[in-house]
Amino acid sequence: MKPVSILTFALLIMASPIFAQEEDLIGSKKASSILPKAVKEVLKKEGYRFTETIQVTGFQDQKVDFRGQTRKKKSFAAAQGSAEVYAKGVSYLVRSGETFLPPDKMQGAEGTSAAMFRNPILYLLEVRKLARGAQWGEDADVGGQVCIVAELSADERTLKSQVKEFGGNVGELKRYGVSDISPYIDLKRSTSDYFVSVGKSDLLLYRVEWKLKLMVKKNAIPPGVPVEIPSKIEVSMELVLSGYGDELELDIPKFIQRWSGVKN
Repeated sequence: MKPVSILTFALLIMASPIFAQEEDLIGSKKASSILPKAVKEVLKKEGYRFTETIQVTGFQDQKVDFRGQTRKKKSFAAAQGSAEVYAKGVSYLVRSGETFLPPDKMQGAEGTSAAMFRNPILYLLEVRKLARGAQWGEDADVGGQVCIVAELSADERTLKSQVKEFGGNVGELKRYGVSDISPYIDLKRSTSDYFVSVGKSDLLLYRVEWKLKLMVKKNAIPPGVPVEIPSKIEVSMELVLSGYGDELELDIPKFIQRWSGVKN
């Protein structure tokens, strides 16, 4: 048999599946066309694992961490970490001893931490809604997955909604009759930006970063509120998604099973 040259042998090895590079399904396609498809692919999954980290600076500085799983049915999510929280769409219940309460019925640091958790599906739906203005940024590696980052910003309507949602979680202000901080925020100078890592080989989302910067109007907070409000409040969130296609096991308390309609 004719001997195989070293060069030929090397080429054969490099052509094997072990060394084959995964196909880039994005190529030259625009972020605005890929993002809705990527979100759709995630929403089709029966579930996935996630970690969610939220940090607030400028007012009541706080950082909370959650890890959990989602289920497609009922837009369900279960998270543990800074608090044990269960979500069904935009409804939440938090474990407090042997009972489960809405976050706004809980007192102290535990209630504040629980109120900061947000169902991952809400971030995905916002990304899909705002995808029209998305632009590609840099490449990124998320847990070994080769991704490209889509950058997009919230429109004014979404920003207003986010400000109201965030303001409803600021318990220190609610004590003084300020349940909505929207009137005190300068929306023209405030920003809400997303950085979404999309897998090049499978068009799935692997990380969503959200940065909310709120600029407070000067002398806007009403007199009598003995809380010092800074000129700027910043919220940052990192959502990392994984476990697509894995067999996910979740131990859901019986009360939550009845409330959510989702079984183990």
